[in-house]
Formats: sequence, C-alpha cells, structure tokens
Amino acid sequence: MEKEEKFLQNSNEIIRQAYKALNYRIVETSARTNNAIVFFSGNGLYFPNTKEVFENVILNSDRYEWENIAKNKKIRKYYKLIIFVRDIYKQWYIDGINTEINTRDKVIEFLCKETKGYKVSVCGNSAGGYMAVLCGVKMNAEKIFSFSGQFDIMDKISNENPLIFQHKDDGKYFSLISLISGSKFPDERIFYFFPGKSDADNRQYELIKNTCINTFRIDEAEHGKTIDSYCYPFLLTAKKEKLIKLAEAHKGKTIQKKIVSRRIVPFFVRLKRFVSKIILFR
Repeated sequence: MEKEEKFLQNSNEIIRQAYKALNYRIVETSARTNNAIVFFSGNGLYFPNTKEVFENVILNSDRYEWENIAKNKKIRKYYKLIIFVRDIYKQWYIDGINTEINTRDKVIEFLCKETKGYKVSVCGNSAGGYMAVLCGVKMNAEKIFSFSGQFDIMDKISNENPLIFQHKDDGKYFSLISLISGSKFPDERIFYFFPGKSDADNRQYELIKNTCINTFRIDEAEHGKTIDSYCYPFLLTAKKEKLIKLAEAHKGKTIQKKIVSRRIVPFFVRLKRFVSKIILFR
C-alpha cells in the first residue's frame, strides 16, 4: 500500500514525463451533425497505482476511459467531434492534464476552444463525473452525464491525495454545490446516475437531492457501477427531454438497471442481445 501511495507523488519522474504528453485525444467522425462529446477519464484509469501498471496502461496502451463506448456506431453517427481527456495523477484534475493545460480552468478554456460552434455533451464516471459536471456547467453544455460522480471532494484532502493536499488552502472547486446552485446554468441538464446502496455515493446524493439535477438511484452497491455498458450509446444520444421525463418518472425511487435499459434501449436491440446470450450458453 505504501508503494502505491508514493507512486502518485508529483515528484515521480515516470508520471512527470507522461505529464509532458498531451493526455487528450481528439477524434472527428463522419457524422453529419454539430454534436460534440467530451469523455473524462476517472480514477479507474489504471489500477493499482504501481510503476508496472502505469507503464502498461498509460505509456504502452495509451488508454482513455470510454474508448470502447465511443467506438459504437450510434455514437459515431450522432457525435461529429469526440474528445477524450485524462488526469494521469488521478487527483480530480487539480493539476489539469499536462504541463501546458495544468489547471482545471485551463482544461475548461481548452475544451471551450476545441468545441466552439458545437452542441456539447460531457460524460464521466466517478472523478470523471466530477469533472464532467464542473466543465459542463462552465461550458454551458447541453447534456451532462455523471455516473457515480462527486459534487464535493473536501474529504479527499489528506496525505493520501498529495496534489490535492498541496492545494488545500485555495479551496477552488473542492465543492461544486455553489457553482451549480449559483449559476444561471439550468441544472436539469445534469443527469446523475449513482448506486443507491453505496454509502459514499449516497453522501454525494444528499448534497444535491434538493436541486433540479435529474437523479437516477440504481439498485447497485459498488461505486461506479450503474447501468449496463450496452445502454450507454442509447443513453448518450437520447434527447434531453426524454431523459428528463425518465428521471421524473423515477424520482425518489430506487430502480434496477434493467428498467433503464427497457426505457432507453429499443426492443429489437434487447431481443437480439437476449437471443445471443441463449445461443452462447447452449
């Protein structure tokens, strides 16, 4: 454990060298739309926090979360521009993504520039969900998707999170509650999915339950686990009005992830998946 904690220190030469790279990827598809989506990697980008894993995942594989989801044909037909970003220090983007874009404000500025003229959606899981909300509000995104994302990271200020600890006195963006409540941004554009049996996620939910954020309490217990992966392409391309209506129908309720699937994924797709499972297990 001690080895893992020390690995994330900003004096680590391996990470410092990787921090000089872009740590973002921009993909332009053949879609005939002006829709763009930004995918934020979370702290599950690589694990455990060791030299061997970091080299394999970041240096050799150049991994970003959400890459496989973004390869889906439905995503590629809906979004003309796809941007992936990652925080290789896994510290809630407090030092941005690279040596040039080295603050969260600079990340926002960079993304605003790259997505100018587009209708923007943002998406992330856990720490990526936190960043999706922050950037989405600042960018006035059309849709914000947060899966198990945090709205307040004050409890992360400790020696176990060295970069956050160094910034403990400035307090900027440690809580997003006032940003959401105090801005002209309509928080109904935020779609928040969280596992209802997770204590950590329920603590975050308590902070925003009285806002207009669209919440989906999923009948799951593990942080970061909400809906089935095959649902994402349909969810991320759904009309905002449909998602708001779905959230209102399940407001205050705990729902099973299969319910989300039934309401989002077309019947023929679910049927095809069901038949494939039967054939597979024969």
